[in-house]
Amino acid sequence: MEIDALTLPHMAHGQADCTVKRLWMHEGSALNSKIIGALTMGERVTVWQVEAEWWLVQRDDGLTGWAHSGYLKLVAPLVRSLVRPSVAPTVLADALTQEDV
Repeated sequence: MEIDALTLPHMAHGQADCTVKRLWMHEGSALNSKIIGALTMGERVTVWQVEAEWWLVQRDDGLTGWAHSGYLKLVAPLVRSLVRPSVAPTVLADALTQEDV
């Protein structure tokens, strides 16, 4: 997966499919952060932010959390976004740093 320009934390937009039986969604972009849900194999999600190997993703039911990108397959290339999306404002606000605000 080539995402050279997208390895720094930034807002992004795209879609990806889960490639494993179960992929945990976390509250933060770290393995030790609280698990808030899961994705299942073949489930398509919207990608809203990239932070190294962690992506902020949103399921069709609206649940938004961080998932490890190693288990997600992009449907199309991610597009760098300069504007913050209007979805899941509280989750996104918590995920943003002061530099992003």
